[in-house]
Amino acid sequence: MPQRKLIAFTTIVIALGLGGSTLNAQKVYWIDSGTPKIQRADLNGSNAEVVLAAELASPSGIALDVASGKVYWTDSKKATIERANLDGTDLELLVDSSNAKGLALDLAGGKMYWTIGSSPKVFRANLDGSEVEELVAVPSPAILGRIALDVGAGKMYWTNIGIFGSGDGKIQRANLDGSMVEDVLATVPGSPWGIALDVAAGRMYWTDFVTDRIQRANLDGSGVEDFLLGANSDGIALDLPAGKLYWTDHNNGAIHRTDLDTATDETLAVGLGFLRQIAIDPAAGKMYWAGGAWGAEKIQRSNLDGSNVEDLVSNTTGLVTPWEIAVDEGAGKFYWSEVQTYKIHRANLDGSNVETVITNPTGRSPHGISLDLPGGKIYWTERQTGVRRANLDGSSAEDLVTAGTHIPEGIDLDLSAGKMYWIDKLGTGDQDTAIYRANLDGSAVEKLLVVDHTARGIAIDATGGQFYWTEWFSINRANLDGTNVEEIAIVDIAHDPFSIDLDVAAGKMYWTSFANPARVRRANLNGTSVEDLATTADGLVYAHGIALGYRVGPPIPAVSEWGLAVMALLALAAGAVLIRKRQTQVPEAYPAPSRE
Repeated sequence: MPQRKLIAFTTIVIALGLGGSTLNAQKVYWIDSGTPKIQRADLNGSNAEVVLAAELASPSGIALDVASGKVYWTDSKKATIERANLDGTDLELLVDSSNAKGLALDLAGGKMYWTIGSSPKVFRANLDGSEVEELVAVPSPAILGRIALDVGAGKMYWTNIGIFGSGDGKIQRANLDGSMVEDVLATVPGSPWGIALDVAAGRMYWTDFVTDRIQRANLDGSGVEDFLLGANSDGIALDLPAGKLYWTDHNNGAIHRTDLDTATDETLAVGLGFLRQIAIDPAAGKMYWAGGAWGAEKIQRSNLDGSNVEDLVSNTTGLVTPWEIAVDEGAGKFYWSEVQTYKIHRANLDGSNVETVITNPTGRSPHGISLDLPGGKIYWTERQTGVRRANLDGSSAEDLVTAGTHIPEGIDLDLSAGKMYWIDKLGTGDQDTAIYRANLDGSAVEKLLVVDHTARGIAIDATGGQFYWTEWFSINRANLDGTNVEEIAIVDIAHDPFSIDLDVAAGKMYWTSFANPARVRRANLNGTSVEDLATTADGLVYAHGIALGYRVGPPIPAVSEWGLAVMALLALAAGAVLIRKRQTQVPEAYPAPSRE
């Protein structure tokens, strides 16, 4: 699947088992934040399975086929168009479509139409997702919003906000086959987004989330007037027989309806989170909408008066932009960080029993994570805070390194030497990104090595006395004191390495390639014999963190268990993250979900 604006990635980690004479890596775990889901497979990539998944990531546009009993929606984070029964059952994936936003149905013609936000295009397909066609490619700069159809006249209308926040938006239309593109309103002094048509009256209505108003005009663009002021709205829908306009209040999490003649407004439901598009079924007395609290988006419905709110499709696992992963196979647990919810979670290895162990109320995102299993500790890097640790259950959290840190990324532990290593991006230039180490209590901080600003993941080979790290187009290693730097693998832009982990006993390194296409890969520790374990053909979207799961061999006397555990932990590695410097750049701060 393609991409979204706030980038999601895949993560790799190593999990260790306690109490055996031989350590054998059995499983590789990774995060695909593009779907999002956590997966695992055998070390050769076989027997891949989903451990934990979410049905929704960021639903945006929504449309109804009441006669067939279906609700359709776009999911901009999953890069999909999906549908389900009106009660939320029988979910179907119809189309993989990057950054799909607006959605409209031509039921008589058996077609669905949708817009692509920041890669401005209009597409259509059959209602079952087959026969996808690109209809319109809108010249940049442009960001397309919602779409509405006038099937009788053979026209489609869409909003275009131009450059975000510039106030140079417009409303455009074309024939349903994409021909005859024209500006209906060449200049809209704001950012038009939601749109709905009253074809019988020859009018169109649109929302503007910059000027906080709903406006209307004739279908040819004449007669522009303010319909409702003070409305920070994303989606609108018309109930023409009742003379009502329904709209979502994006910022305040409310649904309103307004009389088309008098503009009398009433609030129907509140406390619903960041709401996006809305659709209504007047005959059944129902309205449907997409959105919800950030990190817990849903497709919901209620009666037209706002009563009887129901969840139809939701992010049932709470899996939102998972970032890094670490595995404690001995305890049957894996841990992951989520940058948008500012939390660290853990679950059983089969995905059950999800629990939150770290919550950051200051809104600073956890990135890299690594486990000290003998010490019963989890270490993590936290954006604009530094390096932190806590007990494995999240208790007794403490700051270890805060002074001089800015954007700490990947982290890994050398328990035999009592050291932790991490990457910190202090600024925008190459000289501002470095690999650091310190004692496990945060004392004796050392700057070991200045690296490229694209440095991301880090993994320790304590036995070999080296650490490995990824950059955009290479995998590198150096001695544990930062000397003897060598580039061991050159990776082109199509196989962009991200997170890394090591199976030292087998002489292998594993890493994720972010995208173009996304892959989970492995090679010898010297960079030779590169092979793919999972690719986009396996459904991988954005490969980010990675970890290896170890199982133990034949048992040995208990006196040796902790020693073996420490030896095993030398191979432990947590993936790292990066502020990407490409078109799909992760912002310096994670804002509340936007419409784009």
